[in-house]
Amino acid sequence: MSKIVGLFSWVTAIKGSSELLAIIGLLLVGLVASIYIGKGVFMLGKWLVNLKIKEFTITLAVIGIALIVIAVLIP
Repeated sequence: MSKIVGLFSWVTAIKGSSELLAIIGLLLVGLVASIYIGKGVFMLGKWLVNLKIKEFTITLAVIGIALIVIAVLIP
């Protein structure tokens, strides 16, 4: 029970209405962003399924190279 209460301890740290409004705003922005990300992933998957084999292979290679470049740039 104490672990569950510990997860929600940040709720008691909210001191004013401005912090509450900021948290609600961040949650709404996060919700909208996750909806658009989900829609984008769905459309990408739909597009990948409709590709020919050669185009699909080239696309996977380009995505792989992009992920490698991102992995090198992050650290």
